[in-house]
Amino acid sequence: MRIIAGKFRRRIIHTIEGLDTRPVMDRIKESIFNILVHRYSIVDSTVLDLFAGSGAFGLEALSRGAKQVTFVEKSNEAVKFLNENINSLKCSEDCVVKNTSVEFFLEKNTQIYNFIFCDPPFKMEEPLSILKIIAGRSLMDKDSLLIFRSEGKNKFTFPDFEVVLEKTFGRNIVYFLRKL
Repeated sequence: MRIIAGKFRRRIIHTIEGLDTRPVMDRIKESIFNILVHRYSIVDSTVLDLFAGSGAFGLEALSRGAKQVTFVEKSNEAVKFLNENINSLKCSEDCVVKNTSVEFFLEKNTQIYNFIFCDPPFKMEEPLSILKIIAGRSLMDKDSLLIFRSEGKNKFTFPDFEVVLEKTFGRNIVYFLRKL
């Protein structure tokens, strides 16, 4: 996996090998960021990368000008790779890594983010429970955008969010959401 564009362009991001993780494919990440770059401004934004894994979304956002990214990842092994990626890019001053569950982090956090990437495991039974927590907290303002990725076979309704855009990429579906 690699950084697509920006100041870290072409740099490699290392991730856990095996079937327990599903890193976002470069073409999906590229499509998501093309949409963001052409419709919104990532420059000087604050970003929250939930279920961060190797940090692909957050590091791409930093590469494209985000000023600060908070990564939330429960897996100790994934956090090890995430920290190695951050260190290899020499961007630790712009990153906060939280080695905890997404639910715990969201219940305690009070910061507002411009962009929230929510990429829960496909095997998660209730992925919308995370969005309910986000909707009930003050993590987004009227201009904030939440990018939610899931399996394409899952069609969701979002009672607390407006669907700004919905894109299907093979077996993946990505929703761009604003809080109502």
